[in-house]
Amino acid sequence: MLTTFDIRDHVVVVTGASGGIGRGIVDHLLDAGADVAAVARTAARAAELRADLGDRTNVSVHAADLRDVSTIEPLFAEIDDRLSTLRATVTTGGANGPGRVAGG
Repeated sequence: MLTTFDIRDHVVVVTGASGGIGRGIVDHLLDAGADVAAVARTAARAAELRADLGDRTNVSVHAADLRDVSTIEPLFAEIDDRLSTLRATVTTGGANGPGRVAGG
């Protein structure tokens, strides 16, 4: 694997971790030795992700719907309690509602 920096033992939060790009990023970071906090939108998706990750010990899985801003502070407090100092975040989860995203 080609790397430009050493991510081993650094904590990385990945949102949208249970699907598509987010899941691929989680796997890549774990393979590179990072400690990953993987965030899925629902408890069911988090449980499925935890089961898929098997016995990997350098990952914690969390359920939080980040569209609700009141979940953000408790999520990061939980991550801080389980892991160590956060080094990076990868945001792959998102949502759009009806209507325009930006004016124009």
